[in-house]
Amino acid sequence: MASQREVANRAAWLARDIRIALGADIKEARLAAGVSQDQAGAAVGMSGLQFGRIERAEIPGLSIEQVAHAGAAVGLKFGARLYPDGDPIRDAAQLRLLERFRKCLPPGAGWWTEVPMAHPRGPPGLGCGGQGRRRAVWR
Repeated sequence: MASQREVANRAAWLARDIRIALGADIKEARLAAGVSQDQAGAAVGMSGLQFGRIERAEIPGLSIEQVAHAGAAVGLKFGARLYPDGDPIRDAAQLRLLERFRKCLPPGAGWWTEVPMAHPRGPPGLGCGGQGRRRAVWR
């Protein structure tokens, strides 16, 4: 499992990349519309300077509202979604299930928790346990 610092660093880099991509999209739409930063900013109640900072991804704490307003000024509609990424461990029950599964593996076997697995003879999920544990082939 990734450390708290690794997760935070990965999230910070992702946020930076998203700001850069959004800024580029907004700038491209503004230029295509033939509108200045001052004009686009004024249309949504922000300065041209602030609008330019959004385009150049220079606002580290850029809000959803700022992006939505800047996009609307140049005819863009903002939308966002979140997707599963990294280690999806969510609670103590899942940790116990993963520990039971790990004990079924031979010593030194590698495993990854972010890869969904299904038992070949059962419903999707991790299944192991009971007396006389056997090594299962996970496909």
